[in-house]
Amino acid sequence: MKSSKLSFITSVILLSIAALPSFARPKAVDICIADANGLCEELYSPPTVYATGYDNDNIGLPLNSPWRKIAKVWTNGVATPLTDGTYEAEGFSIFVDNLDQVYVAGYERSGNVYNAYNRYTVAKVWINGNPISLTDGTKSGVARSVSVESGHVYVAGRDGNMAKIWADGTELYSLSDAFFNAVFAIGSDVYYCGEKVVPNLPSPYNVRATIWKNGIEILQQPAVNSDKNTYCNSIFVRGFAVYAAGVSQQSTYVNKATLWTNGAATYLTPAGVQPNGTTAAAATSVYVKNANVYVAGYSNENYIRRAKLWVNGVATNLSARNNLAWAFSVFVDDNFNVYIGGQEQNQNASNQPNVGMIWKNGAVNYSTNTYYQHSINSVYVK
Repeated sequence: MKSSKLSFITSVILLSIAALPSFARPKAVDICIADANGLCEELYSPPTVYATGYDNDNIGLPLNSPWRKIAKVWTNGVATPLTDGTYEAEGFSIFVDNLDQVYVAGYERSGNVYNAYNRYTVAKVWINGNPISLTDGTKSGVARSVSVESGHVYVAGRDGNMAKIWADGTELYSLSDAFFNAVFAIGSDVYYCGEKVVPNLPSPYNVRATIWKNGIEILQQPAVNSDKNTYCNSIFVRGFAVYAAGVSQQSTYVNKATLWTNGAATYLTPAGVQPNGTTAAAATSVYVKNANVYVAGYSNENYIRRAKLWVNGVATNLSARNNLAWAFSVFVDDNFNVYIGGQEQNQNASNQPNVGMIWKNGAVNYSTNTYYQHSINSVYVK
């Protein structure tokens, strides 16, 4: 890890403090909890709910323009753009450190065109709204996840055909024929997960969810029973336990939402094509609080995709009965309030937009408006 790069990122933070965007400096609001005599017995500071994703409202471009997405941060429902809409952009992961610095991992398309319809994407991390490019835009790059520990910024993503972990803007680990989808830094250790191609297995069923620690592969999730491939979307470390959320592929059209705990698989959705149409499912995010394991994701029920939360394996539907919906991120605050970020599509609406959603304890806490397309991909509560 190079100190010059760390100094550069530190200077970005310091230079931005004087003019932080609104999402990076939330106002502390104390609420008085009165006693029986009406006197203030306790002061309560509500948590700040941060989220990132994309929003393509109000940028003055045609409905079918391919460059409509704007990467945004929402702070208690108030949106702040990270990009100006010139090129498509999206935030995939958000993290807030102890100094209330806000980090977002995602991508923005570059000016480099590789065919008549597409431009290469640049992997980026935004620190308090200030962009840092991790790739050069000469091939497609993306930053999928960000984690901050002891002042160091770790990002998981991909540059061309190379899966990469960046530390303070500099490549730390890389691997070909693989994807790094999530990173979790704790103490001096960096855990990350994704999937890789296993050369000695027959294609196309040779993809395995894998967990690495400090550059060394520590767990590979085998395809068991009738599974074909496995994929890891999220990782969480608590004590000696490593939790991973992802997908076990049973066939081309049948996927099972899966939680791995130190490599042992728990299927959150049933195998096979069920009478109610359960064929596609995924676990997208995992969070552990005390002894409880929270997993966000989705599955098909009666041929409708439903956003779901599993707590210790018990499922709760989040979305309205007839709406298509996806849950992408879960976070549990110190008071055990459970926040889920995702999107929902109202099939009864004329243009059927995807609306960005935040659910709190199973109820809708915030949603974007019902025009165009939106998604909330990641939530963080502080």
